[in-house]
Amino acid sequence: MVIHDRVLMVRYIKSESDVTHTPVSSIKPEEITRCNITGLSCSEAGVVYAVDQGSKKIYRVEVETGNCYSFGQNYLANPKDVEIWQDFLLVLDSTNLFLLTPMGIFVKKFPLTISDPKTVNVLKGNILVSGIAGDLHLFQINTN
Repeated sequence: MVIHDRVLMVRYIKSESDVTHTPVSSIKPEEITRCNITGLSCSEAGVVYAVDQGSKKIYRVEVETGNCYSFGQNYLANPKDVEIWQDFLLVLDSTNLFLLTPMGIFVKKFPLTISDPKTVNVLKGNILVSGIAGDLHLFQINTN
């Protein structure tokens, strides 16, 4: 992601000579000064999810079409990271791990037992949340 002329954009590099930019149309130019991207994840279908800690929301950008919208501003207090897991999104917040659909619909939240979480990763099917101080929290989530 890059900021150019007060517009947040997804930079898509197919090759050295083929670079395109897709604007994140759901962010207004006057909001760009608050923009603080702290996490990114990209699906195999070409959808980029970006965590904006400054605006407390997630941007969903379809690279091919440019379709874009944001979600999460009603329940995220301090978003940190995002990861794609199975058919869901995992959104790490300061006190919870949220399970959402790829369209941003809330499914479930899981309280965290570590202080100051930083990243969420998927490792061999397990969900690992790590904190700044080196704390770890391993999740095994059953979605049924």
